[in-house]
Amino acid sequence: MRSLLLVVLWFGAPLYADEARVKVRGMVCGFCAQGLSKTFMQKSEVDGVRVDLDKKSVTVDFKNGKNMTDSEIQTLIGDAGFSVDQIERQ
Repeated sequence: MRSLLLVVLWFGAPLYADEARVKVRGMVCGFCAQGLSKTFMQKSEVDGVRVDLDKKSVTVDFKNGKNMTDSEIQTLIGDAGFSVDQIERQ
């Protein structure tokens, strides 16, 4: 019975992270934050974006079953003129 429960839990686990928290170097003002938010919201897999200027972070919320690779995130941020220090998945 215990192994059956583990199998159900394993297959019931989400395949994708719900969000990615990105530490961004060079983001210093509201204009920077707004630009990054608009950039991410144009992507079909993104459900929402939260920017924290004090922590220099951007949290990207993904739609159910959707995701972006670290490389895609780094490219979007790099093309906007910033650089990525770290990406954490949750």
